[in-house]
Amino acid sequence: MFALRCPKVLITIVLLISWLEPFEFQGGQWDMVDLFAGVARISRLGRAHGKKCAAMDIGYHENRRVFDINEEPGFVLAVMTILEGTYEEVFACLGVCCSSWVSTSRGSTHRSWILPMGWQGYQTVEAANKMVSRTVLIVMVILAMRGVWLLEQPSSSLIMRHDRFVEFQDLMQALQMRFFRQSFWMRALGHQTAKRTLLWSNTAWLVDFDLGRLARDKLRGEVQTTDRYKSRDGRSRWKGNKNLKSTQTLGWALTTFVCARARIFLCSNDVNGS
Repeated sequence: MFALRCPKVLITIVLLISWLEPFEFQGGQWDMVDLFAGVARISRLGRAHGKKCAAMDIGYHENRRVFDINEEPGFVLAVMTILEGTYEEVFACLGVCCSSWVSTSRGSTHRSWILPMGWQGYQTVEAANKMVSRTVLIVMVILAMRGVWLLEQPSSSLIMRHDRFVEFQDLMQALQMRFFRQSFWMRALGHQTAKRTLLWSNTAWLVDFDLGRLARDKLRGEVQTTDRYKSRDGRSRWKGNKNLKSTQTLGWALTTFVCARARIFLCSNDVNGS
């Protein structure tokens, strides 16, 4: 962690966790860690293929603090779970909540390419910023474990413009550590909507997600996720409807693809994908 120039507070947290009873750095308990898991398709499919998988999501416990990384119990549990992963083999999928970062919410968050942190006077904006900051810390723990991290976001997300992620990218460049970005159409992998999606990871096999252009007849999804209307001043506007949230769930074909590539990594232990 010192070699990665991790913040001192993160190193302190890891040390404090190591002193907890009955926690021990046994390692090897998890091959895959599915954070922000939702319906946990990745971890369920991973288990079906014999992998030891852990899934965490804020909705898994009646006390939301347990799995909320913005809360101390949730963040500590996430770090503990990564530390219990298999050294040099743990694979972590990070589907960070995107609602505050996509184009749909620009009007309320005031985020932009120039001002990606948005209007921090809003509680929801501040909470989203905090979540991303803590996600960066979790990614650092994954790198300290010499594992692979995979971050998924809609194509309009500004999450990589977050101050902490910009600092993280600069740090990776200074340490000559590569990470990769790949865009693709989720419809090409069986999703119900076209949904242009971005992935970031420290493994080069992301390129396998690119299945080329999407046919014009496939651009219109099976469900309508936005409602268009006229404002009082006669301007055309749109907003997300009740179907939008369902597009956060990865389709089974895409989930299978992620797990297949994760299995290749777990078998080859090849972070750079070469």
